[in-house]
Amino acid sequence: MGINSSSESNSSTTLKTSELNEFHNMTLFSNEILIRLHEYYKRFSAIQTYDGVIDYEEFCMIINKKDKNLTKRLFNAIDINSDGSLNYREFIKFISVFINGTLDEQITLSYKIFMNSDNKLIEYNNMKNLLCDVINAEESLKGFFTEETIEEFVKGGNGNVETPMNLEKYKVMVKKNPHILTWLKVDLSVILKSKSVIKHKKIGCFN
Repeated sequence: MGINSSSESNSSTTLKTSELNEFHNMTLFSNEILIRLHEYYKRFSAIQTYDGVIDYEEFCMIINKKDKNLTKRLFNAIDINSDGSLNYREFIKFISVFINGTLDEQITLSYKIFMNSDNKLIEYNNMKNLLCDVINAEESLKGFFTEETIEEFVKGGNGNVETPMNLEKYKVMVKKNPHILTWLKVDLSVILKSKSVIKHKKIGCFN
């Protein structure tokens, strides 16, 4: 599903009119926002190499996460075509889902973060631990959740903690407690205000 055309693979290019129209229809973002997001995207895609895509190490720099398991799960959920990098289409699709998307779209994407890649189900302990990692890493979320409320939330949705949760059970759980998706909300204003220049250099994800 990723775009591999020259306009997407070359970080020095600008978006074409046809691409702006397509991305607008896909995200509901204005052309101005799409262009500014593209500039932001290009800066991060050039951290390691000027290849026009964001790899895992560059992604770590964007979200500034230290938990390898959580960060990798998030990256894999956004990487729709599973090629090990994020193209601009995938990048803005993720942002738009948690700004303009429906609750069902947000549920489907967040489910991919929590699920086991082998059986495509969510195991109780994995979800609880991942959410606890989130609130421990994000001070702003500690007013929304505690480890106790997370445990109550996950147990309430699953019923039996020994039985993995499928998508339908997860949907029911989140629709009863939609605030659980707060940690995935994207602050578009922060992205659009970003003016920093990322220098081209080799980095490690958790240095």
